[in-house]
Amino acid sequence: MQYSIFAYGTKASEAFTLPSNDEWKEVLRNVAFSADQLSFFDNMPQSQLFRSGASAKNDLKGLMRANVPICVNVLDTSGTVRALIGQYSKQQQILLDSGAFRLFQHNMKTGEAQQLDFELVLNRYREIIKISHLCSNIHFACPDIVGQQTNSMALISEYLADITDLLHMCANMLIPLQKGPKSISQCYHDALTTIPARYHQQLIIGLPSNAAALSVDEVLSFLKTDTPTRVHFLGAKANWFIKLNT
Repeated sequence: MQYSIFAYGTKASEAFTLPSNDEWKEVLRNVAFSADQLSFFDNMPQSQLFRSGASAKNDLKGLMRANVPICVNVLDTSGTVRALIGQYSKQQQILLDSGAFRLFQHNMKTGEAQQLDFELVLNRYREIIKISHLCSNIHFACPDIVGQQTNSMALISEYLADITDLLHMCANMLIPLQKGPKSISQCYHDALTTIPARYHQQLIIGLPSNAAALSVDEVLSFLKTDTPTRVHFLGAKANWFIKLNT
C-alpha cells in the first residue's frame, strides 16, 4: 500500500532554550517526536512530506531551491507565485490547499460561520494546473468543510463538473473524509461512486488526524478493510505518526 503523507508547518531546525521548570520534559519530548517523525519519513521512500508556508514569493523560492514537495493555500497566492508553482511542478510534487482547515480554526475561535468561495478556489486550481509543466505532480484538495461529513460529501456532487475537468488534465485530487453519521468506509465508496472510475487512480484519501480526528483504530480498520491506494493524514502531529507505525 502506498502512502502519500502530507504534514503541514514543517520548518528548519531552530534554536530553543529549555525552561527552568518541569516544562522542559515536554519540550524534550516534542523534539524527540520531531526527530522520530523525520526518521519515519526517511525510512518510508513511498511517502511524501509536503512543506507548507510557500504562498509568498521569497518563501516559495527558498523551498524551490531546497527541492522539496510543497503545500500552498491557493487563496494566499499572487499571480507571480502561481506561475512559479506551475514551473516548479516539473521537478516536485505540489499540494494545492483550499484553506478549509484555516477557516475552520477561524470560525471556531470567533464563533462565526464563514464559508469558502469554492468557485474561486477551483479557478485558482485550474489556473495553476493549466500552466503546470507536469500536471501529474499536482495534487488539489477537494472542496470540503472540516467536521461536516454530509455537507462535504454534497460538495463533491455540487462541483463534480469542475472536479472532473481538473482530473481530466491529469492532476490528482485529495478527498478529505470527515467523521459523521456514515462510516469512513461508506463515505469512501460514495465518493468512488460519484467520481467516474477512469479517475480513481488519481484520488488520494484524506484522513482527519487533528481537528475532528479519526482514532488510530478507525484509521487502521479503514486501511485494512478498504485498502485505498494512497492516503493523506490531515494535520497529523509527529506522535500520531509514530503511534500509527507501532
